[in-house]
Amino acid sequence: MMVLYPGDNFSTPNTNTLLSVARRMVGNRLRRRVRRATDAAAQYVGQAATRLLRGHQRPPPAFVTKRIDFTTRYVLANAGNNSVTVNDLLDSYFTAASATVGYRIFSAVKIRKLEVWGPAVGAFTTGQSDINFIWGAGQSGQDLGNPPQLINDVTLDQADVPHLCLVPPKNSVASMWQSSGSNTDQMFYIEAPAGSILDLHLSGIVYDGSGSGSGFTPAAVVSTIAGATAGYVYNRTLPSNTPTGWTPIVGIYV
Repeated sequence: MMVLYPGDNFSTPNTNTLLSVARRMVGNRLRRRVRRATDAAAQYVGQAATRLLRGHQRPPPAFVTKRIDFTTRYVLANAGNNSVTVNDLLDSYFTAASATVGYRIFSAVKIRKLEVWGPAVGAFTTGQSDINFIWGAGQSGQDLGNPPQLINDVTLDQADVPHLCLVPPKNSVASMWQSSGSNTDQMFYIEAPAGSILDLHLSGIVYDGSGSGSGFTPAAVVSTIAGATAGYVYNRTLPSNTPTGWTPIVGIYV
């Protein structure tokens, strides 16, 4: 095939032009063949490496500990001041073994967030229409170096109820995993009027015997149990064993 370029004379072809065209055609063919051969070789090497890795690959590490994030809603039937400890949270979810014995469902818990709403009232009355809240170990609010901090909200009218939405401070007891068998460290302190609603957002590590062999027994509930039914799962009031405290929406006092 002869390719004509501007300036070429069809009747008297330029020899140099023809040679240039021929070289170009041969070079393009060679480059295409080399590229195809290179691609085929790379594909073969890749497939062979994949087969080799599959043949010698072991299963990845498995994280068998089971963590769940959940929210429990509570209602306060009677106005009052409540200190909620680590024990209270660990004891609040358990399976009954008998009328007076129960075993905790969670080996460790921590608070992710807490939200509380007060009831609507006609006018502000101290202690009846405001909410007071303190994070930490003890009513003073001392908690691993965090300064004492009382958080308060009040209602102005029936359309503006008191409302707090709080996340535990960094390095606080509530923000860290708590797993002690009998721990009375205070997670938080709250004063609220009757009819208040509390949403407690928790993370929990489920007792499943991970890494402990067969026959692993969860920790027993520390607080007193009375009238439970063996095999039932219970969600108790906060503080635990307090019938006048914060009652879970689907909980049962025992």
